[in-house]
Amino acid sequence: MMNSRISGRKAAVMAAGALFLAAAGAAAVPPSQERHDVTVTNVAVPVRVYQDGRFVEGLTPSDFEIYEGGRLQKLQGFYCIDRGTIEGRDSFGEPPPDLARHFYLLFQVQEYHPKFSELIGDLFQTVLRPGDTLSVQTPLRTYVLSRQATAVKSKEVLIEEMAQLLKDDILAGNTDYNDQLIELKRIVRSIAEINPLTGMDEGPVGANLQLLALFPRYREAVGWMEATRVVDERKFLQFAGQVKGIEGQKSVFLIYQREFRPELQQPVVNRIQSEFRNAQEILSELQNLFLTRKRETSFVVEPIQKAFSDALIDFHLIYMNKETEYVPGIDMREVSEDYYRAFSILAETTGGIVDGSQNPAVGFRNAVGNAGKYYLLYFEPIDYKRDGEFHRLAVKVKNPAYRVVSRTGYYAN
Repeated sequence: MMNSRISGRKAAVMAAGALFLAAAGAAAVPPSQERHDVTVTNVAVPVRVYQDGRFVEGLTPSDFEIYEGGRLQKLQGFYCIDRGTIEGRDSFGEPPPDLARHFYLLFQVQEYHPKFSELIGDLFQTVLRPGDTLSVQTPLRTYVLSRQATAVKSKEVLIEEMAQLLKDDILAGNTDYNDQLIELKRIVRSIAEINPLTGMDEGPVGANLQLLALFPRYREAVGWMEATRVVDERKFLQFAGQVKGIEGQKSVFLIYQREFRPELQQPVVNRIQSEFRNAQEILSELQNLFLTRKRETSFVVEPIQKAFSDALIDFHLIYMNKETEYVPGIDMREVSEDYYRAFSILAETTGGIVDGSQNPAVGFRNAVGNAGKYYLLYFEPIDYKRDGEFHRLAVKVKNPAYRVVSRTGYYAN
């Protein structure tokens, strides 16, 4: 759902017997799942209730109130769900819901982590059950697990094949990005080493020419790296539209790696300003570099919040909080804080979690555990109209000490 970092070389996809189907696009609708329009009679509202970070169990319909546009609604169904199984119900005559589970793993990373194989192992060994579907998006392509997979091959073989596909795609899909990162470090180091008073046969004139050649290359490299990490909102919205008509639980797990960019250290900037104080062209170019450092994102999370809420998607952010790399003479500045904030908001408002550990396997276990338990409430909207508008919902519980997370609304279309 973010722009892929694809090198000119194609990754070699293992011959997995077509058990992992390479699908075009950023996210694929699971096979044999038909999309269909639903005439709303009852609105489903998954709800998670927490106290001190733990899921609150044992609640009953009388503990909940649902409001649409500030107007209290009448419950038509109530279920306690635990990992795709109904543990308690008060259906008021309604048929049981479809509890099929659909998992979507999105790997937005620059480096392969050894714990990814452990994550894949947990997914196949402890999470996936018969009837579940799986889509895995790598930096190169999206794979959909076919329904024949578990019948044809053992879990151990599937784990090995999926882990290898993931590793190959991460390494191949980030070749250009990592090459550009190395080049940017070299440029920054070259700028820092230029001194008009020493080591230059041509003296200040030669230093000027060197800086005037390096500054544009710095801006170009930074611009390229920024372009590769732009979040495409349309792909998120398209994905929500694709899966909206699929019945059951839809859980998205974004494995997102902390990013850093090499920049000039402030003492180096101060030295250049002092040594080239009479070279206006150098000072102007240096000022342009500071403008390059100011990062603005046009990513607006609210439309995606609404689309995910409407499609009943719970979104989880597994943030790989890797340590800052130490590079002599270079500042490695974090550049992922903007999307981290946006994705965190999306997780918090769709019933997901944000996990910031350095171990993605642990983060995935935490996210899956959070996604497994929830209350599923149904209500029939009073005076429902297919007006195409987003109708806001609010769920309240009697105990004010509880924290409630639920869908924020739905489109009446």
